[in-house]
Amino acid sequence: MTNETEQRREARHGITSAVLPFLGNRASDYQPFQYLIQDISATGLKIALPRWAVFRDILTPGESIHLQVPFQFEKQMHASGVVAWQKWDAATEAQICGIALDAPTPLVYPVHISLESRAINVELHDFAAIEPLLVQILGDSALVKQGLGIYLRHLDAYFYRTAVITREEYATFSDVVLKEIMAQVQTNYNALMELYARVRDAQNQEEVFSHILDLDDLNRLMTPEVAIELFSRVLSVEEVDLYLKAIKALEQKLFINYNTLIMLYLQNLIRNFHPGSPAKMPCQDRCA
Repeated sequence: MTNETEQRREARHGITSAVLPFLGNRASDYQPFQYLIQDISATGLKIALPRWAVFRDILTPGESIHLQVPFQFEKQMHASGVVAWQKWDAATEAQICGIALDAPTPLVYPVHISLESRAINVELHDFAAIEPLLVQILGDSALVKQGLGIYLRHLDAYFYRTAVITREEYATFSDVVLKEIMAQVQTNYNALMELYARVRDAQNQEEVFSHILDLDDLNRLMTPEVAIELFSRVLSVEEVDLYLKAIKALEQKLFINYNTLIMLYLQNLIRNFHPGSPAKMPCQDRCA
């Protein structure tokens, strides 16, 4: 791709997520990937998928993706889009993609990035401070994990009767694969509940961000345990579409929650470095 392919007519603002990647996923199969925001315009943004990311993928032009971060433009929120172009940047060892944002989406939490100001905006209409919002997000995340565990237990019994392999083969699959996934979901649920309790009992947000929230642990707890491809040999295509993709849809909530925590973490980081200034994302050399 040439440089001309990434030109947009709107004004562009440099932006970086301070080497704290967000979690997104492909719309077609829910495959997760981590990305950094590079710059933004009124209708789209440029992201980087670095080689060092734990969750890596290669995006192709025309592909629909969920960014799982609400971007505000003219009072509407956009959290998904289509890959408009892509290129490989050898200097940063990352795939660079231009994303055209698409249909508006409801705002889950009062935290978003403004495409017009580059600011991370937090509107605490229903919360007295940041701390209760953090507690709410972690509590919601634990509930999603709990629901996922219950759903998997019900599906295990159902799949035993409907799998395309023999019941003996499915019993082996369940013991080796599915029960391991269920155990990991339970482990992550327990860890999220412990984290929820610690944040709830914290004295202030500085204690939360400096001493309680570990972003690597948070990434591990929030990322999916269920991989659709593991089930493709034992279930029909119809069951994968109906039941497994329902699980992946449920997991979308965790992506949103994780990215919201990253935005709040970044906001706190920026304000610590620039006390009294607006909580804008760090800016590269093309900022207006």
